[in-house]
Amino acid sequence: MMKETFLTITSTAPTVRYLNHGETEVYYTLNHAPEAIDMSVVKDGCLVLDDHYGRAVGIIREVQITPNWTGGVCLWLPDAGAIAEDAAKLYRRNASAELITIKKRRVGEHLGKPLFSIDRWRLEAVALVCYPGNPTVGIERRYCPA
Repeated sequence: MMKETFLTITSTAPTVRYLNHGETEVYYTLNHAPEAIDMSVVKDGCLVLDDHYGRAVGIIREVQITPNWTGGVCLWLPDAGAIAEDAAKLYRRNASAELITIKKRRVGEHLGKPLFSIDRWRLEAVALVCYPGNPTVGIERRYCPA
């Protein structure tokens, strides 16, 4: 029997991104209107990876789209082992969306760095990571802006 855990994949919070091998820091926000998100890759489920280039350890069968976040219930695969146990204990919480930018525009600055709005994007997977670019996403997190 597979264990279940709620996992937020993306949110509308400004998220840091490093370009040119970490030399340029920028921020972006994701448009969460249903028509802004290409779900073609994850229509049958969003894979949860144990790192950006890691193996699949879980799947989110039905990705929920809200005005502030995407996410859903992660079903841990049988061989997820310690990863699923750590997630259940909230030892491992950080996540990072694997996405492709389709359309973006610069909208200003955030913390003195360029801020872009990603108006159209494709969700491909989500990875469990040590250091997230967006601390509002991950295991048992739901972003609600003030």
